[in-house]
Amino acid sequence: VNSYFNGMHVGKNNGFRIDPGHYMTNHSALRDPLELTANLKQTVGRPMLITEAAWTHPNLYQSEGPFLMCAYQSLSGVDVTYWFAMGERQWLLDPRRTFWKVGDSYALDKWSTNTYSCLGMFPAFAIAFRQNLIQQADQPAVHEERTMDDLWRRKIPIVSESGKFDPNRDAGSFSAQSPIKQEVDRLAFLVGPVEVKFGGDPAKNHVADLSKYIDRDAGRVKSLTGQIELDWKTGVCTVRAERFAGVCGFLKDAGGRFDVGPVSVQSDNAYATIAAVAMDDRPLSSSKQVLVQVGTTERLTGWTTKPATFKAEGGGSKAKTVEGEEIVNTGAPPWRIAATHATLRLDNSAITRATLLDPNGYATRDVPLRHEGNTAILDLPPDTMYLLLR
Repeated sequence: VNSYFNGMHVGKNNGFRIDPGHYMTNHSALRDPLELTANLKQTVGRPMLITEAAWTHPNLYQSEGPFLMCAYQSLSGVDVTYWFAMGERQWLLDPRRTFWKVGDSYALDKWSTNTYSCLGMFPAFAIAFRQNLIQQADQPAVHEERTMDDLWRRKIPIVSESGKFDPNRDAGSFSAQSPIKQEVDRLAFLVGPVEVKFGGDPAKNHVADLSKYIDRDAGRVKSLTGQIELDWKTGVCTVRAERFAGVCGFLKDAGGRFDVGPVSVQSDNAYATIAAVAMDDRPLSSSKQVLVQVGTTERLTGWTTKPATFKAEGGGSKAKTVEGEEIVNTGAPPWRIAATHATLRLDNSAITRATLLDPNGYATRDVPLRHEGNTAILDLPPDTMYLLLR
């Protein structure tokens, strides 16, 4: 399947470019978990691949993408995601299409993922995903079996993912906001694997007791493994594993303090993704080499928008009115990345040194590190993207 997450983006040629005069909204899957691209029903006995995925531009909330896909693919066992697209072998330093001048600026490429807030988030999350540091559930949240007759008659399944996968090819006919009622809460996709056996016996359907994991009043959903928790009311997701810990979302509004296993994060960033991963096969509490990774938000220099009201695409005269932004100027290089404002604490007496790395992973300078008992404490520099603890 191709599966994308995006805010609204309305305007001529919006399928492949971002122009001044286009309208947009910034949208986070942390506050809309039913649309998460990892919410996929898997076929029993078959591999599952996401052949295209992205948090598409100009959506501001990009750094959550690799974090959430790492966490929930690990939980559900979805095998791999191909991020779309990387048209060059280095960072996308200039997304402008300078042969398309529009007003005082230029059209921007819409689909590139080799940016700091997307590709830049790969190292820690690739380690966690490829080394299975986040536990896969040992049982499905939902096991459904469907007879062939039910399929031919197009009988509605007990649960289904969003019908909107590829914004350029398939608008979908059965979205998470569909008024059609199903038996199983779609938040089950964030509890554990959801699977279906075709040509099976519906009498063998099984659904975990989702009430233990989903609290709609509080706005929280937990995984079967107990390692992942998402609070969609505050827009924050946390992961606690032996060798991996992280928090992602609207940190300041959620209180700014997060304890994830041996790692504690204090941050007044409006939005950030902060994670720590052990790189030496030891638990975080005893590791002698820990990668700390931070993603915030990014815009080109001079990027300008203004508040605007516009009509959503589709629906004709009944299209809903949306409060969002109009793009005034798409800006120009260099990228401007929101500064990191965070203090990290790690309960690990073996850590004695912190080294800041540049975006290509090369050491730039040591960072002051202090201790309180067995806890290493450091104030992350404003330009933190990668930092190595040893």
